Amino acid sequence: MAGRSREVVLIEDNSDDERLVQMALGKSGIEHSLVVLRDGEEAWNWFAARVPAGSQRSEHPGVVLLD
Repeated sequence: MAGRSREVVLIEDNSDDERLVQMALGKSGIEHSLVVLRDGEEAWNWFAARVPAGSQRSEHPGVVLLD
């Protein structure tokens, strides 16, 4: 979708793989913002923080990539 930025969450502990994903996203032409989380615990906390206490709604990223 032109003009619509997608949030991409990358769960990756290897900086070389992170750079590869950044390069691929850059070449894709897809407007995006990249959130890099280093491990499962950090990812769990990040996702949990996006759902306010007592709420049924949350903001979801456009894509989640993990290894």
